[in-house]
Amino acid sequence: MNVNNVKTSFGTDKIARICGVTRPTIGDWIKRGKLRSYKTVGGHNRVWINDLVEFLTGQGIAVPDYLKVVTHPLILLVEDSAATVRLMKSFIAGLDPEAQVQVVNNGFDAGAVVEQVRPDLIVLDVYLPGINGVQVCESIRKNINLKQVKILAVSGKDTLNTRKSMLAAGADAFLAKPFSSALFSEYLQRFLPKKIAYLQS
Repeated sequence: MNVNNVKTSFGTDKIARICGVTRPTIGDWIKRGKLRSYKTVGGHNRVWINDLVEFLTGQGIAVPDYLKVVTHPLILLVEDSAATVRLMKSFIAGLDPEAQVQVVNNGFDAGAVVEQVRPDLIVLDVYLPGINGVQVCESIRKNINLKQVKILAVSGKDTLNTRKSMLAAGADAFLAKPFSSALFSEYLQRFLPKKIAYLQS
């Protein structure tokens, strides 16, 4: 699996200083699900930079300049076809050259990587080696910490049953392969409006 370009993250002390509150307040926000976080091996809470910027913006708290330069979307491609991965990467680069793209080629690795990097969007192939896309999607949707992650299901098998299965599992939309750059970009803009609008402003 490819897990490069992982986003920067911050501890609760740093976030408390940015927000002008105490560390226990940050802990309370995390506990109540107000601020998305993950736990390190040592049991400490940390927050990915994109999640922090989204939180600050939503709360009307000024975003420090040193955070603004890295708020490009992080997209996880779960796809076993190298040709399709290359195609999607080129489409993404055409929309936002600075977007962070990570790739896994099977369902087993997908769950662990999603939990680790907390992508803004997952482009999930339905038919994968090992665990299929439906199972991956269901697993992600059961995790309360990943409830805001958008999932775009893709498949070369465009049947009513495939569409219904993925949407029922929690996918936000289904896109049949092959697809054009314009159509793929339309879905990216739909699911990442704040990130892309911000980057192009």
